Amino acid sequence: MKIVFGIDPGLKGGISVFYNRHIQYAMPMPVDSEGEIDVRRLFTEIRKIRDCIRYEFAGDGNREYVAYIEKVGAMPGQGVVSMFTFGNGYGVVKSAFKLHMETHLVTPQTWKKIVLKDYDWKQKVEKLVIPKNATKEEIKNLKKEHARRKAEAKRNSKNVSIQYVMDNYPEVDLIQKGKVPKDGIADACCIAVFGAYQENIF
Repeated sequence: MKIVFGIDPGLKGGISVFYNRHIQYAMPMPVDSEGEIDVRRLFTEIRKIRDCIRYEFAGDGNREYVAYIEKVGAMPGQGVVSMFTFGNGYGVVKSAFKLHMETHLVTPQTWKKIVLKDYDWKQKVEKLVIPKNATKEEIKNLKKEHARRKAEAKRNSKNVSIQYVMDNYPEVDLIQKGKVPKDGIADACCIAVFGAYQENIF
């Protein structure tokens, strides 16, 4: 029996587990009071989930665990400190899962093409074109509007995975004691579904 973990490794990311053709666990990435990945809690949660599954399927044959982790890089414009914090947290998450199971890295574009194929996940914004005779004020307004459209597209793209999970796995708690659904948890769920496709257990 294969158990697939899906992980969005960001500070606002999440962890999910897929088996028996369903998302069985979903939680936010554990973060400590200093705003960094909580390593102790991360290891504890991995062991806790595995112990629960072991208890649930006691005497039911072998279980194989595999993790699919989103492969992401630092964003353009990030400062040195932000890039270091991101890289350190990403390394912690990868190491934590590698110690417990087989792991695979998957880019956002790869899992979205498979899982969100019926959704408008690309949210493209056309390249900014400035007329040759545009005034400084017109150029300023054009850039402002283009930035607004890019920001809106980014927000909309985050909502796509939320909508997918709500449509297909409505019982999954994406709010987790908050006020709004968390796109990091939704992404983790989608990554777990992608992993299930790859492992032929979907």
